[in-house]
Amino acid sequence: MRPRGDPDDRPRRAPSGAEGTAPDLTLAALDDLVAAGERMAWLLALIGEHAEEMHADRRQGLAYRDIVYRESRPLVVEALTDTIARFEAAGTRFRQAKAAALRAEGLTLEEIGGLFGLTRQRISELLLAASRERQDGRESHSAAPGSVR
Repeated sequence: MRPRGDPDDRPRRAPSGAEGTAPDLTLAALDDLVAAGERMAWLLALIGEHAEEMHADRRQGLAYRDIVYRESRPLVVEALTDTIARFEAAGTRFRQAKAAALRAEGLTLEEIGGLFGLTRQRISELLLAASRERQDGRESHSAAPGSVR
């Protein structure tokens, strides 16, 4: 038995801001983090099932080389690498967006750092990275279709 389908296959809600405003980037980043967390939960279930199958195969005397060829896809090692990378990237985007929102509301770098448990220098780096990513996103969306950036 496999865990329910890959969470990436499920529909996602669109990010929302206040009515009549641009989408809220912090909420969009939070939604991405929730989706990455759902994928992590799916992976944990997959690992649990994989462990049960592997223990049973080993009790039957099967060699690991035989077990790996019997495994169903996705292989846990493949899913693990991908899921951890997605979770880390989503967490970074959320920290960046939240720091940017707090800065836009007037908090100092020191205040944001205190809330996040980071130095003001690290907060400054997060804000610069967020600004670059937003700029890159605007440039790629405004580029002509088929053009190379």
